Amino acid sequence: MLLIVQFSLMIGAIQAKEATDSAKIFLTQMLENASGRVTAQESQKVMDALTESYPIIGVYLNLADFSGHDVSELAESMYETMNSYLSSYIWHRFFWSLGIIIIGCLIIMMFDKRSPATGKPKQKATLASRKNYDDF
Repeated sequence: MLLIVQFSLMIGAIQAKEATDSAKIFLTQMLENASGRVTAQESQKVMDALTESYPIIGVYLNLADFSGHDVSELAESMYETMNSYLSSYIWHRFFWSLGIIIIGCLIIMMFDKRSPATGKPKQKATLASRKNYDDF
């Protein structure tokens, strides 16, 4: 179950990262005629417009504070930030998945009832009743 969640989140982040190239074009066109410095509220409005057009990105990124950036560099800054965050997010999901798999393998090895020499299941010693075949 944990692996399903991790892989689902990772696949979604990969799809969101694939959408960032289109989002950069969208941002460049949206901010084409603007100039000046950006405030936190303005950058959040830009992010809201972006997540409205690209909802998959909004799942992973929803807050933006690019205050102090020039409007001409805002699209590039947001693009780099989105790519950096999503790459980091994907690697975190990958390492969580790998950790879950390793822990699962260790647990299975701890409870495995096989003999290390033969690879066959260990058998418990039991007392067998001896039949007397002389009665025939």
